[in-house]
Amino acid sequence: MLPVVRLLMAPLGLAPLTPTSPFLPPLLNTLLAVPSLPSSIPLQSLTHLSATLPLFNILLPTAAEHPELLSQARLADELGRIYFLANLATFGITGGMLQRNGARGTDVWIRVVGLMLGSLSQGWGRWAEGKPTPAEAAITAADSDDSDAEATAAPKRQPLPSSVSSKLLLLTSNAHMSTLAGFVVNTTDSALLSSFSSFAVGILQAFRGSSRWEATLDAIMDGKRGRALFKLLWREGVRGKWASTSSAWETLSTSELHILDPSYKR
Repeated sequence: MLPVVRLLMAPLGLAPLTPTSPFLPPLLNTLLAVPSLPSSIPLQSLTHLSATLPLFNILLPTAAEHPELLSQARLADELGRIYFLANLATFGITGGMLQRNGARGTDVWIRVVGLMLGSLSQGWGRWAEGKPTPAEAAITAADSDDSDAEATAAPKRQPLPSSVSSKLLLLTSNAHMSTLAGFVVNTTDSALLSSFSSFAVGILQAFRGSSRWEATLDAIMDGKRGRALFKLLWREGVRGKWASTSSAWETLSTSELHILDPSYKR
């Protein structure tokens, strides 16, 4: 596999990759959407790919500025976007790229990952956890009662491989949310704070009715950094300076956890 990966990355050595390069879209919306990409190639090949793939230098910044690239090729369907997010989590969180790229890397990460989260249909968080959505659970119950399930048929998602779901769940991890919140608190860029608010709402909406809902809040609001973030959110957001994100926070504040899981208790 190493010769194949070297050949794949060879054009980057011949000419620097730029936002207008014809090589960029396939790397972004085809290569990075390969199912379980990092675990599909040998370690030596993965090391070379990680070292040569300009993820935070070119790919994510270009995607943040040109979001239409995130709906093409493999990213045109939800499953491709799920694989894309899982691969990003592997490179960015497990591989430490996000931590090493500081506030600038956090900005493009939040914008791209947040956009992808917003493009996924309702219940994807429970899908990542391996739990049925309420509609799927209702169909299962109807089947067990020998009722006419076809009349209430809804599309069922196939279970995700553990190598994919485990990476998706890293997006809700304490370490990941703490890293993002830390960079947000220590910057004066109000745009970053605004993007982070939308990103956090996307995570929380995806995991309503799950223990990860409160775990995500705990990670964001933990300790002195959490208190500082809360003050920033209140001063910059709640008091009306973020007209573009106020609707997202209103949606969160008026949501009902029991809609997705009547048994869940806050």
